[in-house]
Amino acid sequence: MRAVLVVGLPRGGTTWVGRVFARAPETDYVHEPDGVHEPFAYRSRVRDGLENHAMLTPGQPAPEYERLWRCALGHERPSAPVRDRVARWAFGGVSSDRRLAERRAGRFSPRLRLAMATAVPRAARPDREIVVVKSVNAACASEWIFAKFEPMIVVVRRDVRSVVASWLSIGFGGPNPDFYAVVRRFAESRWSVDLDSIDDPFGSMVALIAVLTLALDDGLRRHTAWCAVSHEDACRDPSTILRAAASTAGLQWTADADEFVRDSNRPGSGYSTNRLAAELPDDWRRRLTAEQLARVDQVLDLFPRDLGRIGVGG
Repeated sequence: MRAVLVVGLPRGGTTWVGRVFARAPETDYVHEPDGVHEPFAYRSRVRDGLENHAMLTPGQPAPEYERLWRCALGHERPSAPVRDRVARWAFGGVSSDRRLAERRAGRFSPRLRLAMATAVPRAARPDREIVVVKSVNAACASEWIFAKFEPMIVVVRRDVRSVVASWLSIGFGGPNPDFYAVVRRFAESRWSVDLDSIDDPFGSMVALIAVLTLALDDGLRRHTAWCAVSHEDACRDPSTILRAAASTAGLQWTADADEFVRDSNRPGSGYSTNRLAAELPDDWRRRLTAEQLARVDQVLDLFPRDLGRIGVGG
């Protein structure tokens, strides 16, 4: 089975791109196997000591996380449908806030212990030739995944300011203190970037977005086989840009893909993937205040590359 991993930031356009790519013949689609609603992903974070945005460099051991991706990318298929149903029932009965609190404390309710004991990874269908997997949590682990499994990686890039505006619009705040400490250490070790002075919620949110963006940019610079899709360019000319990206990823473009692109180009809000595409590229100009934009620039100036240009056709 051949695997394509579509990776980017939350609110970065990955679902749109992944679902378009999944219209290729003989293709299965696995949506966020490492997502916050997946029992096995939760188990892997607990056992491997990872955050929702896993921050790994090639060679680091993470056996549960490795199994998660081995199944998602078609290298293994667990056969345990009853266990999966039990895990999802148990996991779904615990709120996301409670799951996080129990993970931080290291003490788990009977329901979460049951969910972790019975959880199995999301897996690609064995009767398909290609699997398209989509993730918004693997930006800082994408090179780790590539080193292990060598999927075709398609990075969806979006203007940092647009991501900031989109996170604010649905109530995403800055990372919690425990996670932000991990982000700071990762930035220091990877790029010698000191984020200790950024401690306000808005600034730490921008810093997280910058770290995820720069990690993906690193991968694109180091691995010429990876493919980048500019969300802004795709919004302006979706069929042309997405067709070219699909071709680079070795996927056949279909009439179904054209129809999906046309149908998704309509008003939508919140978590819906429907949008009037032409309105998106510069939408941040009306959604962010002058003070917010100034703070974005202050945070981005700490990083070694012009992150304000990444995703804007560059």
